[in-house]
Amino acid sequence: MKYNRMNAAKTITLETSLEGAPDDMKFIGYKDIEEYTKKSYVECTVFKVAVYEDKFGVRHDFYQPKDEKDTRRPNLNLVPSTHCTPKFLADLVVDHYMLMTPIYRQSIRNVLDKLQISSNTNRNWLTQGAELLTPIVRLLKKKLLKVKPILDIDET
Repeated sequence: MKYNRMNAAKTITLETSLEGAPDDMKFIGYKDIEEYTKKSYVECTVFKVAVYEDKFGVRHDFYQPKDEKDTRRPNLNLVPSTHCTPKFLADLVVDHYMLMTPIYRQSIRNVLDKLQISSNTNRNWLTQGAELLTPIVRLLKKKLLKVKPILDIDET
């Protein structure tokens, strides 16, 4: 089965330097770690990460930017289990829940923003965001209902 890579309006590729890589591990090759963020367009940052295998056969990623001034690192600014940044997810959540934009219309917007992404990926990202926010929502609800059992809010 072939993986279809998502396309973005702009792609930046950051390659790793092998300086400082572990000497006691066997170099396997490279892999890409993608990070999507939304600006006025969708930008994809691809980190070319070196993959090493230790003496036990466990694989490890290694990334050292070729530019010493570059502070970006793979997987640091991603929502877990996704390729999207928190800002991108926040835009999806606002569009979907606050502006009531259905997924199929979000897909049209993605095409206009030059992002090739499936509707299921949008749904999965929204689900991941909901799972991450559930403990916070429960805590807020518990604290608010402790102060006053009936909240004066409009639920329409």
